[in-house]
Amino acid sequence: MPNTWAVCILLAVLSATTMPADSPETEERPDLLDEGGPTEDELQIPPSLENAEHPTTVEELDGLFAKLRSDDFDVRNEAVEKLKKLTLASRPMLESRIQKLKNEDHNFEQLAAAKLALDRLRRMSLIVPLQQLRRKLNGELLEVTKEIAQQQSRIAAHLEAYATAEQQYDEMEDREAADALILGLRDERECITGELRRLASRKHGIESQRMQMELLLSSEAAPVEGLERIIVAGRWDATLLPVEVQLKTRVTFEFVDLTLEDACEELRAMTGLQTSIDEKLDATIPINLRVTDMDASLAFEWVMRLCDYEWRVENGRVFIFKPGEPDVASQ
Repeated sequence: MPNTWAVCILLAVLSATTMPADSPETEERPDLLDEGGPTEDELQIPPSLENAEHPTTVEELDGLFAKLRSDDFDVRNEAVEKLKKLTLASRPMLESRIQKLKNEDHNFEQLAAAKLALDRLRRMSLIVPLQQLRRKLNGELLEVTKEIAQQQSRIAAHLEAYATAEQQYDEMEDREAADALILGLRDERECITGELRRLASRKHGIESQRMQMELLLSSEAAPVEGLERIIVAGRWDATLLPVEVQLKTRVTFEFVDLTLEDACEELRAMTGLQTSIDEKLDATIPINLRVTDMDASLAFEWVMRLCDYEWRVENGRVFIFKPGEPDVASQ
């Protein structure tokens, strides 16, 4: 009769290998999903974007730029502050003014102030589309959470069936059929746990994307061009964001016997971080690692430690290489 280790094996399969003993402590992150599931709460709008004034006329805008040429610091500062409060209706006028300034000489201060004002207006124009993407991510998160609950119900039913099969194993006269029953249940368990891992990875990826979105929209220094490309794409594609933003994304994952290549792909799905592995390296090294609410840069550092490799940012990507050896990218 097979050993009664089904529960222990299942728990071992479901939980990823812990981090190395000398790993830094990571605090638990509360689940982003409340009891009732994600709500369609609106994204936070930076205070400076909420206090917008009425649209400025061409004459008023010309007056503001004239003040930027004043020798009086207070007058120039007042003009800069008013430029920060332009509404979206002022954007065409502001873009026209910037184009004009580019064709003139000795207007660097005016051009810099105009570009800052335009970046702010561009961020304002992203708020509604990003809210729509947020709702889309909420829906995806809700669906994957329901699927996880279904798989967990399957696990509970499977454990009962396995326990019953173990009890009946010795009583079955057809030994071949008895062995086939146990093996079939084990195969089913592997299938369920594999699906659970896939769903958990998908859930963590969506959570990372939601945090990326909220962090960037609430930031005055958000990469406007990257966000605009995402809006055009119609979905949250973190690969369009600067690598600096990707590396700061908080991630949670469980890698169990995942190859280095697959681990990099999982990190890409969560953060948008694109990687290149030196062709001389072994990309099939197994990675066993679990992290919770950690910066992607630190998580990536742990992956490299397990492989005894190093990494650097190069042309907007992460390049992985062997320390002390010449690599393809440097040649």
